Amino acid sequence: MSKALFSVSYEIIPDKRDEYLELMKEIKTLVKKAAGVDFTVFEDAERPFLMSEVYYVEDKAKITKIKEIQDNKTDSLFTRIDQFMLDPSQVIMRSFEEAV
Repeated sequence: MSKALFSVSYEIIPDKRDEYLELMKEIKTLVKKAAGVDFTVFEDAERPFLMSEVYYVEDKAKITKIKEIQDNKTDSLFTRIDQFMLDPSQVIMRSFEEAV
């Protein structure tokens, strides 16, 4: 079983930063409950408002579960996150597997 890292990056609307962070607290609780995974939200030190959700998991299968939760747009929390993004079409998702 290899460890993996999964990240989702996007830029948020500057005036909505505080609201975004409050929503992310709720989403963290949802993901922890549904997938048993915790994650951290980082803000780029060079580009304020460029946010990255970073998930470090012990099992690559957990990434699939996280993606399923994020794709479930019926959940109002994930539907709301788009309203904070500067450009929802510019979301970057990346997955990395432990090599060594």
